[in-house]
This record gives sequence, structure tokens and C-alpha cells, in this order.
Amino acid sequence: MKLKMTLLAAAIALSTNAMANNESSIEQTGFGNHADATQYSGWFGGNNDSTIEQDGGNNQASALQSGLRNEATQLQEGWGNRSQVSQRDAFNEAVVNQSGINNESQVAQEGRNSAAMVNQNGYYNTSSVYQAGGDYAAVTQDGQGNDSDVTQTGRDDVALVTQTGSYHDSSVEQGGHDNYAKIEQSGFDQDSTVTQRGQDNAATVYQSGAHNDSTISQRDENNYATVSQSGFGQSSDIYQSGESNFAETAQSGFNNDATVEQTGWDGDSYITQSGYNDMASVTQDGVGNESTITQGALGGFVGSMMSMAANNATVVQHGYNNASTVTQTGGGNVANVYQY
Repeated sequence: MKLKMTLLAAAIALSTNAMANNESSIEQTGFGNHADATQYSGWFGGNNDSTIEQDGGNNQASALQSGLRNEATQLQEGWGNRSQVSQRDAFNEAVVNQSGINNESQVAQEGRNSAAMVNQNGYYNTSSVYQAGGDYAAVTQDGQGNDSDVTQTGRDDVALVTQTGSYHDSSVEQGGHDNYAKIEQSGFDQDSTVTQRGQDNAATVYQSGAHNDSTISQRDENNYATVSQSGFGQSSDIYQSGESNFAETAQSGFNNDATVEQTGWDGDSYITQSGYNDMASVTQDGVGNESTITQGALGGFVGSMMSMAANNATVVQHGYNNASTVTQTGGGNVANVYQY
């Protein structure tokens, strides 16, 4: 009996040691750099891999891993950059690459099979990624003072964020599964927020110019929203719930405002604004409703001056298979459409 117990204990010890097998590599060049790597195996963990490389001064990096086969790579070059990776459970991957001055990245992964890629270059950029399991996030920031926040609490969600320029702010929050969000910002001081709940929703935002703002909120299933903004001071809000709704807003010029709210099924909204100070509002619920609004300025110097007065278009449709088209060119035009 004693021999059997001894053999059993030896087998357990051998199994535990074989499962652990964690690997950590730290390489530092310069002065004042600091790195921490902590790896826990637990009962069924191990085979975690952490790599930290720092070149420059006063950079800080930390890796905390518990579970099975997690991978974390942190590469920093420059001055005062900070990176933190926390991984739990199994088969997660995080890669952080920062160069410049005082950039900061935080990646937290729980659950299984998530991947986060963060690439920051410049000054005072900040990135935060949280993943609950089975999600993918890629964040690229090049410039100064940019901020990105990605929160994924479902599974198989995808978030892609690219910011080039200065002082952009983006937020992506996804729950449910198989949702897709893409944000591309360039120029100066862009702001974008995407919130998605449910499944198979998609949102894309493209911003250039300065001081543009976009909000997309979607829930339920198979909704799609896309926003394209250039120029100065544009504002777009899209809210969709139900199934298979589509909203497209394109803005250029300056200081235009568009709001879309769709509930129900198979609603379509198209808004194009290319003038100055124009306002468009679309509210649709029911099934199969469609709205198109086009607003623009007159040509030439005199036409441009006259077009400074705001065009205003409001479309409200309830019920089934309603259709509305509004086209406004110039300034000070007002159109109201109500269909029930």
C-alpha cells in the first residue's frame, strides 16, 4: 500500500511539473527600465509564454498570466512608456508594440481564445483592451494624445481601430457574438463611439478633418451602420434595433448634423450632407421603410454665402413599406415628411 501511494504521488508531481513549463524572457537596454513577469500554473495550467523587450529609459512593463498556453509579447522603445498585460484561462494572445514617449497600453484577457494587437507610435497615446473570451481586437495609433478603449464581453466579436493624427478618442463596446466594428480616424480631435449588443451587427466609421463626432448604437441582429465624415464639426448619431436595418450617413462641409433612429425590420436610411449647418432627422419603425435625404450648398461665392443658412429635413415613417426622398440645395429650406 505504501509503495502504491509513493508511486501515485510521484506521478502527480511529474504531471504537475510537465504541465507547468512556463517561459519568461526579459531583455532591457538603457536605464531606469522596469519589468515584471508573474506566471501561475494552478492545477491544470502551464505552458504560458511571456516576452518583454525594452530599449530606452524609464519604460515599465508587466505580465500576469494564469491558466494554460497564454502568450504575451511586449516591445517598448523610447521613454516613459507603460504596458500591462493580464491573462487568465487559456489560449489567449496579446502583442503590444510601443515606441515614442509616455504611451500607455493595458490589455486584460479572460476566458479563452482571445487575441489583442496594440501598436502605438508617438506621444501620450493610450489604449485599453478588455476581452472576455474568443474575441479579436487590433488597435493602431500613430500621433499624439490619442485614446482608444475596446471592451468585448461576448464571443467572436471583432474590433479594428486605427487613429492617425492628434487627440482622437474612440470607444468600442461589444456584447453578444459575431459583431464587427471598424473605426478609422485621421486629422485632429475626432470622436467615435460604437456600442453593439446582439449578434451579426456591423459598424464602420471613417473620420478625417477636425472636430467630427459619431455615435453608433445597435442591438438585436444583423444591423449595419456606416458613417463617413470629412470637413469640420460634423455630428452623426445612429440608433438601430430589430433585424436587418441599414443606415448610411456621409458628411462633408462643416457643422452638419444627422440623426437616425430605426426599429423594426429591413429599414433603410441614406443621408448625404455636403453643405453648411444642415440638419437631418430620420425616425423609422415597422417593416421595409426607406428614407433618402440629400442636402448640399449652391455653387460659387454667392451661392456658398446663401447656403450658410441651415437646411432642415425631418422624416418620420411608421408601418410597412413607406418610402421618402428629400433633396435640398442651398440654405434655409425646410422639409417635413410624416407617413403612417
